[in-house]
Amino acid sequence: VIDADCRVEEGGLERLVAQADTRKAVVQATNLVDSPADRSALVAISTFAFRVRNLVRQRGLVRLGGAPLLQGTGMAFPWPMFAAAPLASDDIVEDLNLGIALLGQGHRLAWTERARVTSLPASREATVAQRTRWEHGFVASALAGVPRLVGGALRQRRLDMALLALDLLVPPLALLVLVTGLAWAAAGLLLLAGGEPGPFVILSVSLAALALAVLLAWAAEGRRLLPLAALLRAPLYILWKLPIYARLITRREKSWTRTARK
Repeated sequence: VIDADCRVEEGGLERLVAQADTRKAVVQATNLVDSPADRSALVAISTFAFRVRNLVRQRGLVRLGGAPLLQGTGMAFPWPMFAAAPLASDDIVEDLNLGIALLGQGHRLAWTERARVTSLPASREATVAQRTRWEHGFVASALAGVPRLVGGALRQRRLDMALLALDLLVPPLALLVLVTGLAWAAAGLLLLAGGEPGPFVILSVSLAALALAVLLAWAAEGRRLLPLAALLRAPLYILWKLPIYARLITRREKSWTRTARK
């Protein structure tokens, strides 16, 4: 399954199909967005966050023994699994929920770096619509999917499902930074008001560890996407996404809209 606006690296399709046949599993290729040509800082940071989700976290999850996330493009299915898959859906994150459903049916999911698919970046306006759809859908699917994965992991005694459930409990990068930062500020205010120092210390360590993880991910995979100066503008990127997160409460996105590409 390849989106029409994606490109597959030379030989990647053959390697992807061969792995699906050899492993007898659904195999997800590495799905990336090209470096934006206009170098808009906000779009570049969004592209970097996409790479953290689709490359850095996928790689770590698979190395730990977890099942990867299916991502809608760059997927190869053995035909019996595809024929039995629940495909007739209007879900705005149908790829994520398809993976959860396949795991529940007892199938295996795999991920490979030996096949890559890439797409052009969306414009700044289209990026807002794209991130709104994906992040709203992700949050809703995580809330519904984690109990299913945990139950399946216990019934089938499968570590890959349990680890994927843990991964889904981690919110998207900008939302994770926002929530952690707000909790840290609240703990600091409580400390100033005479509260216990424990929560502030724990959240300070957590925030520092999160910042270090982002810097390490940038050093390993993000330097070609955006300069360090642009990465330091990440707080502006989080502010830019505040309306997306506000709509999680006021008007959650439920419909799929095609993303315009450059």
